[in-house]
Amino acid sequence: PIPCVPWQSQTSGQQHRLLDEAQVLEICEKCCPLLVHPSCGVRNAALNFLGEAAREEHLGPVKAHVRLRQRLRPYLRHEIVYVTRENLGAALRTPLDSRTFQALKDHCAQPMRHKLPPHLEEEPAFVGALLDHYRKIVSKGTNQADDEELGGLFTSA
Repeated sequence: PIPCVPWQSQTSGQQHRLLDEAQVLEICEKCCPLLVHPSCGVRNAALNFLGEAAREEHLGPVKAHVRLRQRLRPYLRHEIVYVTRENLGAALRTPLDSRTFQALKDHCAQPMRHKLPPHLEEEPAFVGALLDHYRKIVSKGTNQADDEELGGLFTSA
């Protein structure tokens, strides 16, 4: 499957943006935790979206840097100056393994019953960002995985 996002619409010879800046930033925020997802397909879809969002036609390099830097920081091994797909891909942390990913989701659903893996306690900013993301999903009362939350935007071609 090839993830694609409907950025623009062609109507009677004119291009119209389908997403405004606030929507793009909201989706970017939801994409950030997916940068360390165990699935390569999910990580690539998030990288593609964030890379496209940072392009001149959407946020542009300055807004992308200012508005996304804090959101991206927990998922990167080092700082990046320009938000591009290539720069993000080179700076990403090692993806979560499947067991750690499941442990994080289980902990959010039932924190008293499921403890976090000990190796995660060494990185509180990273774990805090992931837990915030998964808690939002769990609080919705659904059983959907974090990558399904964006399912309406990513389609197979």
